Amino acid sequence: MFMFFSLVVALQFFTTISVRESSLGLPRNPSIGIKKQLSELLVALRKPEIAYSISWFALSYAVVPLLNGTMFFYQTQYLKIDSSVLGISKVFGQATMLLWGVIYNRYLKSISPRKLISAIQVTIAFLMISDVLFVRGFYRQMGVPDTLYVVIFSGFLEVLFFFKFLPFTVLLAQLCPQGCEGSIMAFLMSAVALAFIVSGYLGVALASYIKITGSDFSGLSLGLVIQASCTLLPIFWSSCIPEYVKTKDKRKD
Repeated sequence: MFMFFSLVVALQFFTTISVRESSLGLPRNPSIGIKKQLSELLVALRKPEIAYSISWFALSYAVVPLLNGTMFFYQTQYLKIDSSVLGISKVFGQATMLLWGVIYNRYLKSISPRKLISAIQVTIAFLMISDVLFVRGFYRQMGVPDTLYVVIFSGFLEVLFFFKFLPFTVLLAQLCPQGCEGSIMAFLMSAVALAFIVSGYLGVALASYIKITGSDFSGLSLGLVIQASCTLLPIFWSSCIPEYVKTKDKRKD
């Protein structure tokens, strides 16, 4: 499988470099360059509603010490859950992502971005508390198999972190000056990537602090409670996200 994947990637790479950009007939505009894009980005970031929204969104990830790696090790090494179950869990999570896009477009577009994103944040914290009950064996005592919980709840929680992207990017597109959307979105992705790195480091530090080891998961419940508490923190400054946004045409007037 790895060899097949490597061959596909190599084929794609050599096909790409063999095609000359000039043969595609793409328009060339010498006035558009890195300096211009950077200046437009800086102008957009000077707008408080854009700067505050991106800062909140990135911090909503950065302040949460993620214990995903610890949970993965707990499920596979301690509970001896087969890796195929985790694969099915990821498939279930991606399916819910597709369903989320349909639900948002049909029913949730009219809801305030601040309320919707805050509701997603609360749901994430709620499922983290559910993980606490899972670690303590509550669902097992109720007759729910560990594999079933991992497939449904763990798979859903893993992608729930990305549910905020859809309403937030729609909001950001409405806030951006015309022609600057691409630069702002690229900056947002970079900020979120940095936030995930910080979150991962905090998760490692938390696991070390509460003394979680390969043979001792007694502190995992406490770690998950701390993780859920940190997830709720961004809600207290959710006022950084605009409640309502005017359309671009109205902003020009």
